[in-house]
Amino acid sequence: VGRNGSETLAYVGETVDVMKRLSSHRRDKDKAFAEMVFVVTSRSGLNSKDLARHRQAKYAALIAASGRAKLVGAPPEAAELPPVFAAIADPLVDLERQLLWDLGCPLLEPSLRHPALGIVDAEAGGADVLSPDQAKRPMMEMTYAGLFGRGLECDNLFIVLPGSEVRVLGENGNEESSVRTRRAILEKRGVLTPIPGVEDRQRLNSAVAFWSKSIAARVLAGSHVPSNVWRPIHPWRSLEVIE
Repeated sequence: VGRNGSETLAYVGETVDVMKRLSSHRRDKDKAFAEMVFVVTSRSGLNSKDLARHRQAKYAALIAASGRAKLVGAPPEAAELPPVFAAIADPLVDLERQLLWDLGCPLLEPSLRHPALGIVDAEAGGADVLSPDQAKRPMMEMTYAGLFGRGLECDNLFIVLPGSEVRVLGENGNEESSVRTRRAILEKRGVLTPIPGVEDRQRLNSAVAFWSKSIAARVLAGSHVPSNVWRPIHPWRSLEVIE
């Protein structure tokens, strides 16, 4: 995915050797626009060539339908799937769409709403839904201590998106009391998930609304950090409203 002037371009491919294919694309002047690559793979039992071709065609069709990018190359044709793969193909793509969104790729979605977005208000109230009309600010990323974080401003709130990382608080209690209070709310509501093999961070499994970027930054970082650790993501990855 990348830009050519003011136009967002996307190419969707499939391969059994991703590193070799990416190396080939780097030498292809028709793909010199690329700025970011998203790789989707599966466990070995699901690495069927036909399934890969089906997903390739599905992704291309979703991007074309969303109107968020111009496809490069001829539209791929879907493969005829055996029954065992046909039963899992579309549910698999639906799951992958959510992960791609969380990684900052909204090109598959016709609106600005996360494919499975329910917002948990960390301050009060219950769940809500982020509508396309509400999300009029660019997506932002957290640039502090290597934490992965994605968020956007909406209706005077700052929404931290699923997949964002949260530092585990220490035992000495040096953090602000407000940070510990808000962390306790998140724990109680079950929106923090352990990251396998990682001890110092957890991951949000739901979108969470905070009163400000500053509060969101402090809660995620577990320390007093300024709001400017949130910075807009590259323009092609921003969530600008498409009329």
